[in-house]
Amino acid sequence: MKKNYFNILFLSALFFSCHYGTKDADPIETNKIKYDSAFFADKNLSYPDDLIIPDKYNTGVDPSISLTKFTDSANINGVFITYRTDTNQYMISSYNENHVENRDKTLKSEMADSITIENYDFSERPFIIMNGERFSKKKTITFNNCRFASFRNPPNENNQVWIIFNHCTFKGGVNEAQISMDHCYIGGFTADGTNPTRYFRCTNTYIADLVTEATDKEVHIDGFQTYGRANIAGGNIYYNNVRFEIPSIHIANQHSGTGVNACVMFQLEYGNVDNCLFQNLFVNGGGKWFPIYLTSGKKSKGTFSQNNLTLKDVYVSNNFGKIFYSGSYDENAKVINVAHRNSIYVSSVWKSDDGKTHIICSNDTIFKSTLLVKTDKGDFRFPIPRCPSNWNLEGKENGQRTAEQKAAGLVDDPATCLKDEKGKPYTEYKFSDFPFDIDCVIDESVSEITCFDEEENVQIRHVKF
Repeated sequence: MKKNYFNILFLSALFFSCHYGTKDADPIETNKIKYDSAFFADKNLSYPDDLIIPDKYNTGVDPSISLTKFTDSANINGVFITYRTDTNQYMISSYNENHVENRDKTLKSEMADSITIENYDFSERPFIIMNGERFSKKKTITFNNCRFASFRNPPNENNQVWIIFNHCTFKGGVNEAQISMDHCYIGGFTADGTNPTRYFRCTNTYIADLVTEATDKEVHIDGFQTYGRANIAGGNIYYNNVRFEIPSIHIANQHSGTGVNACVMFQLEYGNVDNCLFQNLFVNGGGKWFPIYLTSGKKSKGTFSQNNLTLKDVYVSNNFGKIFYSGSYDENAKVINVAHRNSIYVSSVWKSDDGKTHIICSNDTIFKSTLLVKTDKGDFRFPIPRCPSNWNLEGKENGQRTAEQKAAGLVDDPATCLKDEKGKPYTEYKFSDFPFDIDCVIDESVSEITCFDEEENVQIRHVKF
């Protein structure tokens, strides 16, 4: 079954989660947010009930569609993509097979202002935009259902190339500037997921699995990090309905300084990054106590401005605290409803051709739970394992339920190699071992489902077919 069919089904159903919260009484002062309206407007995403939590089924490339493997230089729909042997990169450049220069170094012959490329696999090498300032006006290249390694569009103020990604998969970081991505998947490598500088939009996207192998050097991994660029006006960065699954499990035998640093990291080091809005985030992971890291900059490198920064409706796993430096971040940062999430949740729901109902459930919490599904054909229960952490949570604000559960061993000790119920050490875990995107299948044809976290006694989803 194709993903497009899934999307139609998702949007036709009624979705509800009691953990989205209510609209805050102190609204964001939108007149201060200097976003380009065409670039940042959410035309098809309302708050909050239409949000469908991103997962591996509703983001990234459609597995039912065959992709054309790209290995060399070629002209695709008027875009000349070059393989540079000296840097081992794919490159989009103003230099193309028909380029003729004017005396001012602009081109007499340019590619079209808007071009779409679909169903290609560019994942063999990193991808970069070069010489974007040579075009005479704005060029927009849209990639639909494509696969990439990493991708970088430089933040030069006069770069004329803007990139749009829809339902694309990345096995490397997506970086820098003039990028809009929707329903994308980023993960399966060891590095930062996204490093925006300016004009960067990310919606309905899943960023996960960013520590895939042991390393012998210190590496700090972030799902999002912006650090600014010298002499470049950074900012206009927007994340909405983005899920981060970067569990804080140390891989056995790796360098002691290697691991997940934060899911969302603001620590400016080289320049200002203003006008940033992050809302409706689902955050699981980070180093000790800081899934969100928010400070005005490294003291050794000076303080840079992050004016008009807002984090709103951010739901953090109860494995961790909430915000590192929560008492000392820049006074210009506005934090609204950043809260622990103590229940499991449901993302994609669909019916397969055989009439079975598929309910995708994830658990970011430190407690095992039960997904209770009430239907017109009866009740169904699915056990959902806990999400482990190797950090000691005792005495911290973490959503633990009772002293008895602490005494039963649910308080993790970072000095001990903890094991799951089957005796497997968490340091040997791979991403596939975690309780994310579990396919809970009801074999009967039902017309309506209501999903609950049975232990927390909360309703998490309602769908009519």
